[in-house]
Amino acid sequence: MIPHAFSSSTDQQTKLQNPLLIDEATPLAGREVELDKACRVLGATSRPAGVLLTGVTGIGKSRLADEIVSLHGQDAVDVDPALQEVLRTPEAVGFLEKTIARAVRLRLLLRVDNAHLLDPAAVPVLLQAVCRQHVRLLAEINLDAGGTGAGDALCRSPYLHTIHVGPLDASTARRLAGYFSGHRISQQCAARLADLSAGNPSVLREIIRALQNERPASIFGDSRLVIPESVVLRKLADARIAVLETAPREALELIALAEPARLTAVEELVDPDVLVSLEDRRLIITNVDDAMAHITVADPLLGHVLRQETGPLRRKQLLASWKTALPENERQPDEYVRIVSWEQQSGHTPSEGRLLQACRYALSRHDLPTATHLARVAWRTYRSASAADLYGQALLASASLDDLHKLCLEAVEKDDAEVGLALQPWRARAWILGCDYAQAEAAISEMQGPAKELLAALSDYFQGRYQDCLHRCSPLLATASPAMRVEATVFAMSALCHLGRPLDALALYEDAARAMRSEDDVWAPHTDSLEELRACALHLSGDLRGAQDVLEQEYGDAARRVSFRTDTQRGLALGFTLYERGLVRRALAHFVLSPAYQVGWEQWHARAGIYAELASNCLPDSQRKAPHAPLDTLPSGHYTHLAIVRAHRAMSRGDQATALALLQNAVRDAQAQGAGTDVAIIVHEMARIGLASDTRAQWSVAVQGPYLQARLQYAQALATGDHALMKSVARSFAAAGAELYAAEAYAEISRMRRRTGDSGAAAAAVAAARAHLGACDPVQTPALRFLDQPASLSTRERTIAGLAAEGLSDKEIAEQLVLSPRTVSNTLYRVYQKLDIPGRRHLRQLLEASAF
Repeated sequence: MIPHAFSSSTDQQTKLQNPLLIDEATPLAGREVELDKACRVLGATSRPAGVLLTGVTGIGKSRLADEIVSLHGQDAVDVDPALQEVLRTPEAVGFLEKTIARAVRLRLLLRVDNAHLLDPAAVPVLLQAVCRQHVRLLAEINLDAGGTGAGDALCRSPYLHTIHVGPLDASTARRLAGYFSGHRISQQCAARLADLSAGNPSVLREIIRALQNERPASIFGDSRLVIPESVVLRKLADARIAVLETAPREALELIALAEPARLTAVEELVDPDVLVSLEDRRLIITNVDDAMAHITVADPLLGHVLRQETGPLRRKQLLASWKTALPENERQPDEYVRIVSWEQQSGHTPSEGRLLQACRYALSRHDLPTATHLARVAWRTYRSASAADLYGQALLASASLDDLHKLCLEAVEKDDAEVGLALQPWRARAWILGCDYAQAEAAISEMQGPAKELLAALSDYFQGRYQDCLHRCSPLLATASPAMRVEATVFAMSALCHLGRPLDALALYEDAARAMRSEDDVWAPHTDSLEELRACALHLSGDLRGAQDVLEQEYGDAARRVSFRTDTQRGLALGFTLYERGLVRRALAHFVLSPAYQVGWEQWHARAGIYAELASNCLPDSQRKAPHAPLDTLPSGHYTHLAIVRAHRAMSRGDQATALALLQNAVRDAQAQGAGTDVAIIVHEMARIGLASDTRAQWSVAVQGPYLQARLQYAQALATGDHALMKSVARSFAAAGAELYAAEAYAEISRMRRRTGDSGAAAAAVAAARAHLGACDPVQTPALRFLDQPASLSTRERTIAGLAAEGLSDKEIAEQLVLSPRTVSNTLYRVYQKLDIPGRRHLRQLLEASAF
């Protein structure tokens, strides 16, 4: 429930002067699906001929419409009934008819803001024009605002495709909070702000504005600070509950503290009539989950203020009541954690056993801020090895590596051997994740037993020694503790995926999943990656759709639980699957990390930058951004796609020799480790940028599954001109859900068939390529250049034409490709003849037209 004070925001009329980004246009975030759907509808030639965006005020409809207009490729005629009084008068029809006529004459998109305010008589005129396909329409209506009845009529129209714009998901709202704060906000604070806004961008912006105006330094200066008390927020909450009597307000305080509060327990403490009155006022919501009903405060902002304003004595009193209603032997793990946290916040220090048990529960559910807080309290209070052990685990899980090293140094300074021994594995892990392998291996060498083997396996994995990693993990899969067994499985699966054995990795997953189900509180670092590895194995075995489904579920769960690091880590995996499916814009959203949305582990940050550049390279030139990753300053480690990104940079300069050397070295390194997947990926990428003839030695590399095999066969088919093999490759990519790769394969088939004179088969291949591109975001890659041209250009001709289109002279191209200027000139002359264009300046126009 959105506070009334925000539900009718009029930003354009009442903007506050503020130096932060909150006064600039809101960036489009989390609307990739809606944007893609709208662009497809408006770009189609069949019905429906228009798009209707629906949603509550401030949810981002206008910002989405701006982006739709931009990507649709046409200017728009704007009609805003909120600003055009004539549209609510008898002259509305005539005005609208003139506007439609102008849009038709100039072939413009007709955009109607606040369409719910249209005069009812104007709606039939508008729909008639859309029905006859005289005009493309983009309209927006507010579902929570009064109107003339026009909105209902538009929603019922069969000629408009309705797209509902709902609240942003938790992770996207968090990124947006980071943007509004100028990227000076911590993960914890961003998560709280996202929760308070209930996914409404306008509400989020207003909350940040209010807090920044009141206490700017304290909000954005401390990276760990949670949201402070605010007079503005308090006034907003008071406006909603000022009329409540004592009993309903006290009941609301109890629910706010305990939410999600078990309904049966609340009913023991609160008069049923009071609960009904709160529900009637829409102040509480009842949800049924796993056959158990829970109550929450309907408005997150209101719940936050109530919790802030509950004093220690009042909190202690409510805690006593709640503990009575929930006997200890009946509490669920989440309830146990909340009660222990209450006790500590009320000034009572729980026993060490209760603190550590609550910490374990929180860790097993990836509630890292709570786990870290409880472990810190246990350590500072009891100074035991058990407390140090859990505190080390929590700091590592939350990527607080500096704090973990400080904790270890504290133990050394106090000469506490038992505590130092408990912390040793966590410090070794911190060094591994911080890419300090020498320190890590020195610490590992002093350890004994299965823990030593597991940490050595981790070190091997992060340095790209996959065979060694698998060798060390194999004995642990049958003999270690449940937590260690699951973690060993995660890294064994990771190694198998790199080694080209995704089907073997999937077989390992089933055993680990059973262990996780049998041990409810199994937790160790990286065990939260088990489902990611399952998705990775599905992806590599040729089920990209299945991998996407798994990762979207896992990513969504982590975002809803506000699982710091875990959600970003899963987001990176999801983004990479989306990238290989051809959903490039959606992928990029997961690769741009900020203080409000980050992993903390250095290698993950490096991978995010590498993946961002890979995805950006597939965008049309007009949408492509500058390189993301500083590739010369990456932390040490193994990055499969690093050489590919460097090769792309070299090819963009026309330096084919450097690109080839980079990729050949990468292939040799991968083969030395037996990493069949890495070989297949690099060989495929070499072919995609025109170096297929240099990959013959790798075509027979052993890999499992049709998808990885197809990536090797793509290079083979391209180098040998085998159109039958390329057709098999295209079908394998299509079956896997790799739409972009399938489109590229069909594009190459079209060229092969043109060279043999089979224009019918070439046209069919072009149609197939375009069909697969229809499932992708707008893309432009070397294989797709000049797809619609009847002439067939060779790989060299396409490379030279691309460089010429970017503005390089014949001499510059010759130097980059190690050719003579005369060869370049002759090649360009053949290109002009084949494409039937007069010269160089027309190449860029053709390239832009070939972006999909």
